[in-house]
Amino acid sequence: MNIEKSSGFAQNSGMGLNPVILVVDFMKGFTDRDSPLGSNLDNEIKATNELLNIARKECVPIIFTSVSYDSGFQEGAHFIRKIPALKILSAGSEACEIDPRLERNEQTELLVVKKFASAFFGTAISSVLSHQRIDCISQMKIEPQRNLILSHL
Repeated sequence: MNIEKSSGFAQNSGMGLNPVILVVDFMKGFTDRDSPLGSNLDNEIKATNELLNIARKECVPIIFTSVSYDSGFQEGAHFIRKIPALKILSAGSEACEIDPRLERNEQTELLVVKKFASAFFGTAISSVLSHQRIDCISQMKIEPQRNLILSHL
C-alpha cells in the first residue's frame, strides 16, 4: 500500500492552462556516447522528440538548458573540482550544443545556459516563466542511472 496516497497525499492536480516543456541538458557533451560525460541516449532522444513534436504542433513553449563554463572554470567552482570531466563544457565548445536530433528552433525555443545541476539556480528561467505566465512545467531530463525522467512541476 502506498502510504502517501492512502493518507491523502500524492494526488494528481492535472495540467495547468499555460504549460511549458523544459528540456534539461540534452547537449552533445551528455548525448554523444564518445564524450567523457556521454552515453547512449538514443531512446531518450526519440522519446523527447515525440513530446517536442506534440508541443510544437500545439504551440506549447519549449525551453532548453545547457551547461557552459568560462575558460578559467571559475564559475563552476567546487562543482568542477567534484567532477573534473565537466571541463569539456567550455564556452563555445561543441559539447555545450543541444543535440541536433532534437531540432531546436533557435528563433522560438529559448536556450538557458546554466552552471550547475538546477535549471533555476543562478539563471533567469523563473523570470521567463513568470513573464510568460507559465503555470505548469513538464520537464525532460537525464539523470545518472535512471535515464529519462519526465516530471510535471
